[in-house]
Parts: sequence; C-alpha cells; structure tokens
Amino acid sequence: MTPKDGADTRKRLLLAAVAVFADKGYKAATVREICRRAEGANNNAVTYYFGGKAKLYGLILDIMFAEIERRMAETAPDAAHDPPETRLRAFLHAYCATLYASGEVGEQFLRIFAREMLAPSFDVAAMTEKYIRPQTKWGMNLLSELLGPDVPREAVRDTLAGIVGQAAYYSFVWPVFKLAHPDHPGMAA
Repeated sequence: MTPKDGADTRKRLLLAAVAVFADKGYKAATVREICRRAEGANNNAVTYYFGGKAKLYGLILDIMFAEIERRMAETAPDAAHDPPETRLRAFLHAYCATLYASGEVGEQFLRIFAREMLAPSFDVAAMTEKYIRPQTKWGMNLLSELLGPDVPREAVRDTLAGIVGQAAYYSFVWPVFKLAHPDHPGMAA
C-alpha cells in the first residue's frame, strides 16, 4: 500500500465515521458499519489508523469543537484590539457559521453536536476542558466588558448561556425553519 492509498483510506474512514456517528450515535455505531461505508475498508482499519472506535470518535469531536476556534481566528485575527461589540459579533458569526455549516458533512457534524448536547458521550468532558471552558471564560469576560463591572457573574453566565443557546436552538430547527421560510437568508444575513 502506498502512502497515498493509506491517506485515502484514512480519509474515507473518517468521513464514513462522521456519517455513522451522526446517524446512530456513538453507542449504536459499529466499526463494521464504518468500514462498510468507507467503501469496504478492512474491519481492522479503524484500529490501524485511529486506535479504535473511541479514539476515532474523540478525533471527530476534536475536529468539530476546534472548528469554531479556527473560524474565530479566520473571522477576526486581530480581534483583541477591537471593541467588545465587534468581538461579540465576530464570535457569534464564527459560532453560527460552524453550526449552520452547509453540505452533508456540516449537517452530520450538527447532528453529532446535537447528540452530544442531549446525551454527552464519554469524551465530552475532555472536549469541555479543552474547548468549551476556555470559550466560556472568554465569552464571560467579553460580556462583563459589555455589561459593566457591577453585573453579578451569575447574570453574565446566564446571559452568555442565552446568547449561545439561541444560536444552537435555531441551528437545530433550521432544517424545518428554512422549509417554512424559504426566503430567509440564513447565514447570508
């Protein structure tokens, strides 16, 4: 097998795993199904390329949660010097662009994200420490700047939860909402 063949197999397995985990969730997904969808990859390929089903799922979560950071850096690379309103707008744009990602893989990532929010897997604690906690701290500091020093931390936390929650809610209902409102520009707005 050439390195190109190995890279192609790895990519096919990764894309197949995203589809299977989106369709069935972590517990119900099987390595056999992932390999079958990866155009007949050997059943040992997941272990060979990723170290097993759990590590493959962890990698997918890592990719998914890292995407918002990548988009944030891309949207506003020098945002630290911008006013807090501009930084909040950049964060929301990056967050929504990730949640509303178009295409089949984007929709599959959203389904995995929704599953994780409803029934967190074994790996979500690690993702929380690596991504969500730092993003939450950043968001709370930003909102504290906007709301002022006299606003209690609990109110700042709840405001952040409300902002992020609204974006997440609309991403979950978006497939039906866009059918009911085909003239809505969605992320283009």
